[in-house]
Formats: sequence, C-alpha cells, structure tokens
Amino acid sequence: MLVNVRSLSVVLLALLGCTSQSERVAERNSPVPAAKETTTASVADSSADTTALLDALIRPRYPASKVEEFKVGDLNADGRADMIVLVQQPCDSVSDMSDSNCRKALLVLNEGFPHLRIAAVNDNVVDCTDCGGGGVGDPHQGIVIKGNYFSFESLYGDCDKTHFVVTFHYNQARRNWYLHRFGRVDYSCQDTTSARVKETRQDVKDYGKVSFADFAGGF
Repeated sequence: MLVNVRSLSVVLLALLGCTSQSERVAERNSPVPAAKETTTASVADSSADTTALLDALIRPRYPASKVEEFKVGDLNADGRADMIVLVQQPCDSVSDMSDSNCRKALLVLNEGFPHLRIAAVNDNVVDCTDCGGGGVGDPHQGIVIKGNYFSFESLYGDCDKTHFVVTFHYNQARRNWYLHRFGRVDYSCQDTTSARVKETRQDVKDYGKVSFADFAGGF
C-alpha cells in the first residue's frame, strides 16, 4: 500500500537524532545493555502530524489499529529513512484479557518521498500489553535500529525475570529481513550476581533462515 505524504520528509529530518523513551526504559530494565542506535524517533518525541501520516497509511489495512511507537532508520540499505512502526489494537482471541491490546510490528519503507509502503508485518515479535506477568505488565522494552540490524526487547516475570532480545538483519541479495540472533537472559531479583544470571543465545545455525514476517516467537 502506498500513501502520498508531501510533508513527511521534513518531519522525519527533524526527528533524526532523537533518542526515544523506549530506549531509555530498555537500558534501565535490562541486565544486558542495549546496543546504541544511530537514528531513532518515537511518538513521544515526534509531532502529531507524523503519527497522523502513519495512520493514513496503516488504517486502511488495519482499521482498529493505532500507532503506539515508531523508529526511523535505513532498513534496506538504500540510503533513505524508513520506519519500524508498532501499532496496537484490541486482542481478537477470547482467551486474551479484555483490557489487553495486541501488537503488530510493521516495516514501512520510504520508496522515495512521497511514497511509503508497508513491506512486512509481524504479529508475534512484540507481545500484548498485559503479557509480561504480574511484575512487569507490559513486556515491551524498546526497539533499537543499528545500521541494517534492528532489535526488539521484551521483559517477563515478577522477581524471576526473563529478558529477550530478538534481532533481524536485511539480506540485500534476497531483499528481505531475516532473524539474525535470539538471546535471552534469566535472572532473579533476589540474586543478580553473575553466578545466578543465565544467558542463552541462538543464531542462524540453530534455526535456519526465518523471515521477519514468519517469525513466530522465542525459545
């Protein structure tokens, strides 16, 4: 889907270099420091016009969705400022809590202003707003873009917590985004010494090629 947005280039240029609230939250809560990103933006740091422009792109496909957060970065190595957009809407499943919202993560490509396109969508990489457990509530901790790599961070649990970081990378030959690494750290609020912190990582040799759109969750 394309949307004509004549003013978006000006708005995005104003956003480049901003540090988002979600990155600061991720750094505070994670036992492993998050990677530093090169260009970022979030709803909290942006103008209402940018969110409205994204709504114009997204709502024809997902009418019940609203923009929760977005990040700016070059996702496909073409030198243009693209976006990762996180949207939320009421969960469809009757098993989900009625006050919980589910998320979709969208890769929105800048194909030369004023043309934007939703290139890929994933329903599993960011969990629902109440899925983090009693101690955390909302598990979403932030989105980080660094070059052609981007990561989603999540935190689960009460005293015993699990921190997930899932990272994707753009494959220029295949013109698609694939799972690069999946890491988790388990630790307890009762003992955060290195002896009690368990870190596990998997990469492409463990799970083969998994596209961003096909990613179905963690280990």
